[in-house]
Amino acid sequence: MLFISDPDLSPYRINHLELKKNLEIFPNAKSVSKHYSSWSGHLAFPNIYLNYYYLNLLKGLYKKRRDKESS
Repeated sequence: MLFISDPDLSPYRINHLELKKNLEIFPNAKSVSKHYSSWSGHLAFPNIYLNYYYLNLLKGLYKKRRDKESS
């Protein structure tokens, strides 16, 4: 017997489908590498990609709050 759960979605979850619609984020590793090397002159290491991921999350949160305040 197969049971399918009904997940309770947290109000704090990250909706990556909505996040990728934000034009301010870095959508892929290539764009991160290009941006990082353009201002630093260095190649991006794995920890840099993680930092850009967090930056994308913060940009998404900021946009969500800004949109909520304007409506």
